[in-house]
Amino acid sequence: MTDIDLGSRPSGAELAAMLSQFAPHLGIVFLSSYPRAAAGAKAMGIERAVFVSKQDLGSPDDMVAALERALSSRPAPEVEIPAAADPLGELTRHQLEVLAMIARGWSNDQIAAASSSTVRAVERSVSRIFDRLGVTGDASVSPRVAAATLYLSAFGPARDSSW
Repeated sequence: MTDIDLGSRPSGAELAAMLSQFAPHLGIVFLSSYPRAAAGAKAMGIERAVFVSKQDLGSPDDMVAALERALSSRPAPEVEIPAAADPLGELTRHQLEVLAMIARGWSNDQIAAASSSTVRAVERSVSRIFDRLGVTGDASVSPRVAAATLYLSAFGPARDSSW
């Protein structure tokens, strides 16, 4: 749920568009004092978004009904891939943490320092990660880049640069 005018960037419409692209299953509700005509046929250009005028809200039940409309009009989230078919599901928690650092572009030295381990231990861990992910064996592909790509496609870019 967002207002159209948030007072700064991104606007509510931009925020909703970004969230819709990132998570198409989210319901979008615009709660605004702008007239309905300002939202257009598709609320702010967002398919299946629900527009609610602040002036027309009479009770909390009206807001609940708008939220239910927005949620019922969104496509269902994609079914998760079973862990057996997902190579990342084969990694331990520690290996996922190391892979997250690889995806951030960290060197083995940086990973060793951040995890209070030796560079040699990190090298062994990285080698096991690459083997489990099946990203070794093709000389034309960097295993580090391939592993980072798998991680980023599953989890997206890191939100926090510190560990």
